Amino acid sequence: MSGNPIRVATAAISRRIFAGRPTKDGLGFKEPRYDVTSDVYRAIRDSIGVGHEIEVGLPGAAAEFRIAVLPPSTTPSQGLDAATVERCAIRDYLTACAAAADTQAERFAGHDASIVAACRAEAKAYRNAARMIEAQDHASRREQITAALATDPHQHGAGNGETAS
Repeated sequence: MSGNPIRVATAAISRRIFAGRPTKDGLGFKEPRYDVTSDVYRAIRDSIGVGHEIEVGLPGAAAEFRIAVLPPSTTPSQGLDAATVERCAIRDYLTACAAAADTQAERFAGHDASIVAACRAEAKAYRNAARMIEAQDHASRREQITAALATDPHQHGAGNGETAS
């Protein structure tokens, strides 16, 4: 590369992504620097696609991590009460913690079996907690879903012999 290329980095405290030209020591940016956080996230979403994931690593090497692009979380504006939205957020957090524990287990694979086992147990616990929240939500809404299906089964996808569970 010639000259002073544009670099992209994450700020340690704010976790925002900045682009700009690096200082001579390479530890910061010369002014102006640009907050490109939303642009980066949207570019990743467009590249991967919602509902898909990719593994990232150096060419010819094992994957270092995965990136998954998920659809938006449910929000109160979609007709759910604040408690349901909070439970969804907690469930999503627990799911992310499980994925992080899986990543740690992969990182230690082949080194220390006890650490791998602990990471896998932690991931399982997070997943079980997330499933419990999801099961409680489904159970509490079962009557509501059944009533909606009885009103108009074709609108809800249960008109071709499918049943609500």
